[in-house]
Amino acid sequence: MQIRRTLRSLGSIETVFGIALILSLNAFVIWFVHTERRVFFWDDVTYWLKFEDVARQLQSHPLTALHSLVTSVRHEDYNDLAVWPLAPIAIIFGPSRLAYSLAVLNVYLIPACASFLLIGLADDRQAPRSAWLAAAFVVCFSPFLWNPVLSGFLDVGGLIIANVVLGLCWRFPLSQKRSLRLLAALGFLLAMLPLFRRWYSFWSISFLVTTGAWQLWESRKSWPTVLQLIRNLALVAACYLVTFLGAAGPLAMRVLHTNYGSAYSAYRLHSNILTDLSSLGSRLGVLHVAMALGGIVAALITGAEARRRTLFLVTQWVLIFAMFTRIQDFNVHHSYLLMQLIVMAQVFLVLTVKPRLLAWVLACVGMLSFGHAFVPSVRALTARLGPVFPGDKYFPERRPDLNQLIGLRNALLKEDPEGSPVYVLASSNVLNSHTVKYTELSLGLERRLESSVLWTQSVDKSVGVPAYFFSAKYVVVADPIQYHLRPEDQRVVGRFAEELLTKRGIGQSYVKLSDHFLLEDHTNVYVYRKAGTVPQDQIDTLRAAFESDYPAWPPVKFDPPG
Repeated sequence: MQIRRTLRSLGSIETVFGIALILSLNAFVIWFVHTERRVFFWDDVTYWLKFEDVARQLQSHPLTALHSLVTSVRHEDYNDLAVWPLAPIAIIFGPSRLAYSLAVLNVYLIPACASFLLIGLADDRQAPRSAWLAAAFVVCFSPFLWNPVLSGFLDVGGLIIANVVLGLCWRFPLSQKRSLRLLAALGFLLAMLPLFRRWYSFWSISFLVTTGAWQLWESRKSWPTVLQLIRNLALVAACYLVTFLGAAGPLAMRVLHTNYGSAYSAYRLHSNILTDLSSLGSRLGVLHVAMALGGIVAALITGAEARRRTLFLVTQWVLIFAMFTRIQDFNVHHSYLLMQLIVMAQVFLVLTVKPRLLAWVLACVGMLSFGHAFVPSVRALTARLGPVFPGDKYFPERRPDLNQLIGLRNALLKEDPEGSPVYVLASSNVLNSHTVKYTELSLGLERRLESSVLWTQSVDKSVGVPAYFFSAKYVVVADPIQYHLRPEDQRVVGRFAEELLTKRGIGQSYVKLSDHFLLEDHTNVYVYRKAGTVPQDQIDTLRAAFESDYPAWPPVKFDPPG
């Protein structure tokens, strides 16, 4: 096998280079995490918490951990599956943020980068080792692979599975007779993608459609080949469905009965596909767009095999883009769905460009792009070249208002040391329920408040009315009211907060405490205490307002006020 032969041929120079590269990537993550001074929230903290929980369960009750894994895979959008490979690192080194970030880097990101190179190595093209080293730099320092990792996402691990599927299908086309074992393996891997992260289902489905369409076209003159392809695709699809439904049946039923176009309409901010493409282009930057297009053109004119693979990836890319943007915009981690074509095209360009010195020029410019995205001192030097490099920046954040957040935490504990429920009527990067809940975790404080802070339901169509609100004794409110989406999509925050701030409706049943905290962007934060039972007529007025806004909703129900 070409991959195996190539790996065996690696000499001492390549080995030393690989070790140095891995060490430098780890050193960067250590610097980044130690430089940060912030509070982690939402998706930034979700899998870090699971990293901690799974490790603790495995140490104390392994069978309970296994049961929790099965239950989470069957029922939860954010399940424990992706965390399990990371758990040994938490057990050995502890569940700190640094340990979590290094675990994602070494278990998922570095293998994902290697998989991009190995797919290229499986080709018959012969490139000098210096070009492969330059390609390794381009892949390992791709800003769009790193941004989600530094934010706390582990979704990059899905690219390993997707690249393995591509490698298998490119080596063993489904238009030829294949063993049942190979077909079952492909179906299993395709099912593992949405089990790993639900939105990877777009990749699995688009892969089956694209594979069927392309190989049917290539086999159109041979009916026996067409029949063989249909048989193989049917077996792969059957294994995919059996695996996914067997592992996550209840989740699959919920997905089938959910109108995601409506539920996630709040996350659809771009008005058309051209706006989506423009946003993606600015996120990548002119440099990476040009490198990707150059690689695509080079592959199209190089030879039949490279052309076939490129056209396959282009077709799948267009299909994914069209399907996904019908529901919502691409967030930073969703962009992994589009990265295979972009990264592989850049690798192809580096491997084939002449003179060979240009390969290292591209690698060095790519590293400069990496610094532009993540290192403030580098961006200060490259600021005038802004559009050339990725538009997204993710510097180590150092919040200037941490003392105010600590003060808010201390005030809540002083007001009620017993830990009565707290609800946060805010949903922005400045203030949200996780900002209050995980101040202690993020800053290394004693975790006394964490269990008292309830989950804030913040997006109307996605999560519904704030059922937990009336269970809380204390409510944290920000002025101006804090949103992270359009206010009309977050009435479950705005309507409640407005009534408390203006002492209208349910606001008449709450007493404003004397504490006042000033956060970023001139955000004033107040604490309210429930004075007694909220009158039923005030609750009925709120219910009627929501039912008027969303007549298609199920009947609006609140927890019994207490």
